[in-house]
Amino acid sequence: MNNPNLKCFEVIRGKLMALMVKCPLGGNPENCLLHEKRDLPFMERHDWIESLPDDKILRLYTSHVDCLETRARALSCL
Repeated sequence: MNNPNLKCFEVIRGKLMALMVKCPLGGNPENCLLHEKRDLPFMERHDWIESLPDDKILRLYTSHVDCLETRARALSCL
């Protein structure tokens, strides 16, 4: 039987891999949880993401969504 949660976490892991390339709003903010990981080679980033438990993956992704919303609001107020 297929586990829908498994597919969901595969998608989130993929999104986090993209976020490790760069912040969608530019740069590599020092307060970002992925700041230091962005300098790692691709396979090290991949292996790190794959090694994290689902609860940590969800926290990282939620943190990025919250940060994106906060930064986007701040940029639109300029």
